[in-house]
Amino acid sequence: MPATCAETDCTRPVKARGLCETHYERQRTAGRPCSYPNCDRTIRAKGLCKTHYDRARNAARRCAVRGCTHRVKSAGLCFTHYLSRITEGKACAIDDCPNRARSRGLCRGHYQEALAAGRICVVSGCPRPPLAGGGMCHMHRRRFMLEGDPGEAAPRRVPNGAGSVNPNGYRTFYDPERGRRVAEHQLVMENMLGRRLGPHELVHHKNGVRLDNRPGNLELWVVPHPPGQRVADLVAWVVEQYADDVRALLDRHQP
Repeated sequence: MPATCAETDCTRPVKARGLCETHYERQRTAGRPCSYPNCDRTIRAKGLCKTHYDRARNAARRCAVRGCTHRVKSAGLCFTHYLSRITEGKACAIDDCPNRARSRGLCRGHYQEALAAGRICVVSGCPRPPLAGGGMCHMHRRRFMLEGDPGEAAPRRVPNGAGSVNPNGYRTFYDPERGRRVAEHQLVMENMLGRRLGPHELVHHKNGVRLDNRPGNLELWVVPHPPGQRVADLVAWVVEQYADDVRALLDRHQP
């Protein structure tokens, strides 16, 4: 029986270093930026962030609806047919309109009017104005980019202090001392270390789930700069940055 990935709950076969291909690529590319021009998001797979990887993967795929030649956007469908599917069978979102929704939550007449005027979000029941070119308001466009589904028409309310999820999929909280938002996994690691993270340190999620910020799922990674250091310089840098860890390691190895 072939060995399986060492990550928790992953049953895929091992590709390298005890990990499957997916988890090995995540570990190998952690902290590296997307190779797409002018994109600084973290690599997800094959040198690209999630957005540009999905675009490259779907570039040659076509919508599953017969006769449609548009590229796949989500769930095997193009953008138009995907939105049509999630609003199928619902009544027209325009008040007092008895007609059945045929596309993007609107009946045929109101859909054509909305397209011509560009004045209403395509998600059924949402009265907000759309962003240019997308047909969805800012709230539903952001949900679609993060989750692949714009979801319900109403805004989602979370309890105070619960933080928010940024476009990269990390939960963040406002830190008044820093005067900016800080990722939860960084705050958890800083609490474990009893100090703030250095510019050469990053926090890795062992199981690849960016919202799983349990202490046991986080580990500290170091990215020394510049690359290609002399051994003496590298040793001096490690001793300077992690003196307590070096001292404890030496004590364990002394006879």
